[in-house]
Amino acid sequence: MIVSVDTCNLEDALNAYNRLSELKDRYLDLEVLCVTIGAIVEVKPDAKGQTQERLRKKAITLMAQQCIKHGNEPKVWELAALLAPTSLNRAQKLVKAVNAYTTKELEWASKQPYALKVIQVCQQACELSLEATKEHAPEETDVMITSQLNSARLAAQAVLRATAKVNEKWPENEEALTVLKAQLESLTTTVKERMNAS
Repeated sequence: MIVSVDTCNLEDALNAYNRLSELKDRYLDLEVLCVTIGAIVEVKPDAKGQTQERLRKKAITLMAQQCIKHGNEPKVWELAALLAPTSLNRAQKLVKAVNAYTTKELEWASKQPYALKVIQVCQQACELSLEATKEHAPEETDVMITSQLNSARLAAQAVLRATAKVNEKWPENEEALTVLKAQLESLTTTVKERMNAS
C-alpha cells in the first residue's frame, strides 16, 4: 500500500487499503487516506498518466466504510466531505467532523490551533449549508435542507458558546469567530424564513 502511494499507483493503494480494513477491524492510516483522497479530489494523474476521477466511486465507498468504523475520527469525516457530490452532503459530513473534533478533545476551546481548526470546519459546514439552499440535487428535499441548516446552526452555537467561556483571546481565532457569528445570523434568518414559508 505504501509503495503504491509513493509510486502514485492509487488504484492499487485503494485496493490494498480495502484488504487491510478487512483483515484488521480497526485499521486506520490517515496519512495514506489524505494522500490518496487528495490526489483523487485534485484530479492528479497517476503513474500511468490517467486522472484519478475514475477512482472517485471506489474512494467514496471506502470512505463510507471508514466513517462507519471510525465515526469519532474528525479527519475521516473531512476526507469523506471532500468526495461528497453536493454542498448538502459535504455540509452534513463537516457537521459530523465538528462534533468529532469537540468530543475527541474535551478542552478543545482552550487550545489555540485546535480551536481554530474546529471554528474553520464549522465555518465550512455553515457556508455549504447555506449554499445548499440555492443549489442542490433534485433528490435533496426542502425538509433535508432545512434540517441541515438547523444542524449547522446548532453546531455554530455550540462552538461560539464554548469559545466564549475561554479567557484567552487569540487574534486569529477572534477573526474566524466574527465570520462564524455572521454565518450563524444568516442561518437563523434562513431557517425562520423557511419555517414560515412552509
